[in-house]
Amino acid sequence: MGDMADAVVRLLDARGVERIRLVGGSMGGVVAQQLVLRHPQRVERLLLVATGAVMGDPAAGLAKADAMEAAPWDEAAVAPIVAGFFHRQPPDAEVARLRGIARSASHRAAVEAARSNALNNTVDRLAAIRVPTLIVQGRHDRARTPEHGAFMRERIADSKLEIIEDAGHTPQLEQPQAFHDIALPFLLRQ
Repeated sequence: MGDMADAVVRLLDARGVERIRLVGGSMGGVVAQQLVLRHPQRVERLLLVATGAVMGDPAAGLAKADAMEAAPWDEAAVAPIVAGFFHRQPPDAEVARLRGIARSASHRAAVEAARSNALNNTVDRLAAIRVPTLIVQGRHDRARTPEHGAFMRERIADSKLEIIEDAGHTPQLEQPQAFHDIALPFLLRQ
């Protein structure tokens, strides 16, 4: 995750962007935590969505990555991943579209990202985050629960936690208006 954060900073450098308002969801939230911890001067505001500081059971996460590696990267592999994103499943056409996006990812990259996510632990460094931070969790997220959000809020100064009802791991997709009503004022604040 740290390497991904550094890659984002290299992209910012290539584009001449000095400071950003950073949004990271799920594993992207883990990358966002790493970025603000490694490059604090680059981030003005941090929005963490459906993420956490540590996996509840890293051994299970590594075992899942091993199982992903051993299996073909096909419809059967991505179907439970996509299904786990939602509290209420979207229409079949949207599920099919999301599965297609998941299948288009590199199998190796998906496995390595799952391994890295299982091993990530920012718990002891959360207090070093010194930018305004908004944490958004879906009420029914089974992977990154509202309790994960509360855990981070307690450790990050100048942070706030918002829970979006009737949403799982993708509140920005499941409840876009509620998400925008929370996220946009925070991101646009001067």
